[in-house]
Amino acid sequence: MPCLNLLDTRLAWVVLDMGSTNDQLKNVVWKTTWGGSFLTLIGTGLFWAGSQDFKTSNLPWLAGLAYILFLNVCLPVLYFAYRNQSPVWVNGVMGILGGLVPAAGVLGMGAHFFYFSLAPMPRWVSLFGLVGGTALILHWGYKIACDVMDALHSKGLLAQAYIDADKVYYCDTWSFMQKMDAVQLKRDPFKSYHLWLALAITPFAVVLNRFLTPYTGSGHGVFIVLSILGLPMSLWIIGVAVRAYIVMIHYPLKLQHKTGKPVLMREIQLGP
Repeated sequence: MPCLNLLDTRLAWVVLDMGSTNDQLKNVVWKTTWGGSFLTLIGTGLFWAGSQDFKTSNLPWLAGLAYILFLNVCLPVLYFAYRNQSPVWVNGVMGILGGLVPAAGVLGMGAHFFYFSLAPMPRWVSLFGLVGGTALILHWGYKIACDVMDALHSKGLLAQAYIDADKVYYCDTWSFMQKMDAVQLKRDPFKSYHLWLALAITPFAVVLNRFLTPYTGSGHGVFIVLSILGLPMSLWIIGVAVRAYIVMIHYPLKLQHKTGKPVLMREIQLGP
């Protein structure tokens, strides 16, 4: 799906091309704080409704409220601490915490893990859904990480990613993104056997359980649908997150630790 590959690329680098220096980081913190809070609030309402239907723990929706508070405190703190530099890793942290984590909670794995953790069902059904979903997501993330590492090392892109500018490194993000797209193996979860496994986990558990130990409840239907749809989306989100983490957080911090020079956005003014 070419459109999904393009969207995957844009999301992985969405925080890299929003302006310059102070304005750039201000745009990032604004969009990730408020956008992430809005998505998390939707998920919080969903989990609150599920908790009421299933007569179970309030912890998930309370955790959602706590995460909103976390975003509105920690991301602005990061902004004020680094507003005159705009390091690549700070942009990466904001993008993952304020964008991908809330998206996973609402559109991805949140409903799946909520349902199989807290909905009333036999223990074996719960374990099947939790272990199966976790294994599938971890395996997909591992394969994406291997692809990114291969592109950076075997294809020689790591040396082109971070440009030495005397006192700092900077990342020419747009041209590097294009180079990554040209050489990295493009894995599409919607064309992989992972999709069929993701679509099968929830229905398989539910159908078996219906035959063996039927259960009822108003919330089951909603969360079954959300789980079926959300687990495949989780594969796509985790792929974006892994790519962003490796290129925007792991290697910039590793390079800074090794050389003592920060890795900044390409728009940064180097100064004297």
